[in-house]
Amino acid sequence: MESERFNLVTEPWIPIVGKGRVSLMDVFSDDSLIDIEGNAIQKLSMIKLMIAIAQASVRIPDDVSWKDIGKEGLADRVRRYLISHKDCFYLYGDKPFLQIPAIKKLPDIEGKQIFIDYIPDLASDNDSLLWKSQDTHHLDDADKAL
Repeated sequence: MESERFNLVTEPWIPIVGKGRVSLMDVFSDDSLIDIEGNAIQKLSMIKLMIAIAQASVRIPDDVSWKDIGKEGLADRVRRYLISHKDCFYLYGDKPFLQIPAIKKLPDIEGKQIFIDYIPDLASDNDSLLWKSQDTHHLDDADKAL
């Protein structure tokens, strides 16, 4: 794993109860990975992400088509989507996944760099951006992805 090339498709970062961390590819390849660890916001965010990936992978027009594709068909299409769009799922680099471009443009105030710990699922009054100097513990790439 290169520190600046952490890929959400192949690198383990999703915490699963009793299994440790797994990658997005693992989630859509292994039926036993069903219990996501974390707080409620992390779990809901992960479910939203997986639904968005599934919707981007498969366009299902009606219930009959859904029954025809089935669980395995959906998982297969999602895996193919993840492989073909792997370059869109880097945490860092030229095309970082779901990063907020405006944050990069914020000024470096008094030598403080912004630490990306933004939680967009909270109500706007509860949004927070932390400065690197406020970070009390080191997060590895998997923790940052989560």
